[in-house]
Amino acid sequence: MKNNLSNKIMVTGQELIEDSFKLGIKIIKSGFTPTTILVLWRGGATIGMAIHELMRYKNFQLNHMIIKTSSYQNTDRQETVAIDGYQGLFESLKKDEKILIVDDIFDTGRTVSSVISLIKEHRKQGNDQFKIAVPWYKPKNNLTDIFPDFYIHETEKWVVFPHELESLSDDEIKNYRLKEILI
Repeated sequence: MKNNLSNKIMVTGQELIEDSFKLGIKIIKSGFTPTTILVLWRGGATIGMAIHELMRYKNFQLNHMIIKTSSYQNTDRQETVAIDGYQGLFESLKKDEKILIVDDIFDTGRTVSSVISLIKEHRKQGNDQFKIAVPWYKPKNNLTDIFPDFYIHETEKWVVFPHELESLSDDEIKNYRLKEILI
């Protein structure tokens, strides 16, 4: 991970993939056997794909679903969490699911908490079990009573993922992301 002077952690694509597989191994070793991996788009996409691939390689039988969540506008936190694309989710889930929620970072916890609340609100029957997996966790920012069950790194710094450009200055983009393209 490359750190620059502006208190950001710059995660490379290779680091994210490696952390995703490490996260998958932690989940497998824990003995938790999810029936569904629920990936929070966009941040959890790469991580969710890697974990799903690893679990299928290890002969797990599981569903893989994506819903879109947004709690940031550029780099500013929004007051509410927007959740889209969940309409087919409830029909796909069976009774007593073991749901692994995957995202890139657990910051305030509001996004994951909102997703769990939405699922519970629409699924009054059954006794679903939820586990949360993220490569990055900011424990001091957590505003909820939930926390990730599986994570790799703890930090208080701003984490910049490989696909992100919005939170970077032009110099950071040139030096850490698109050097070869922009020169």
